[in-house]
Amino acid sequence: MTTSRFFQNTPWGAADHVECIAPGVFAVSTPSHGGLYLDDVALDAIPAAHRAYAARWSHGYGDAWFEEDCAAACVIAAMPQHFTADEVARSRATVARFIGV
Repeated sequence: MTTSRFFQNTPWGAADHVECIAPGVFAVSTPSHGGLYLDDVALDAIPAAHRAYAARWSHGYGDAWFEEDCAAACVIAAMPQHFTADEVARSRATVARFIGV
């Protein structure tokens, strides 16, 4: 996917690559960092506590941005059908350890 005008402003700077990895879930990368962006429908699948955790790391961009180091684990754990078993297992462990269930 080419970067649209929407993804020019992310919590981590201008996106240089955006890929739709599941319905309403976009992997966004910038030259320095990245994460996942969820549209309103996909965001409904994420528990409120996990959305609040993500918002802490989104630099004022809201709870629809999940940075790649830790918060993205919330998305993977909540939508296991779109990820590998290993990604899901590691994400569930990350959520349990750093965020809580």
